Amino acid sequence: MAGKRILTRLDPVLHEEVADAARACGVSVSHMVRRLLRLGLDSVEDEYWARVGEEHLATWDGSKALTHEQVWKQEET
Repeated sequence: MAGKRILTRLDPVLHEEVADAARACGVSVSHMVRRLLRLGLDSVEDEYWARVGEEHLATWDGSKALTHEQVWKQEET
């Protein structure tokens, strides 16, 4: 499946950093840009879930939690 193209401009210093990283890894500049973009998106997602987790912990009331046995107890039918 062919991917979609995105045209963007990089300042010369940033382009050289990406090109250096690509050479060091033995990949093309476009491959390195895709790799870096994926890492950046993963980081944004991690930050989101960390924030959700912190909000959850801030409102956590352990007295309302079920025990393992309560959750997995099989009901007799």
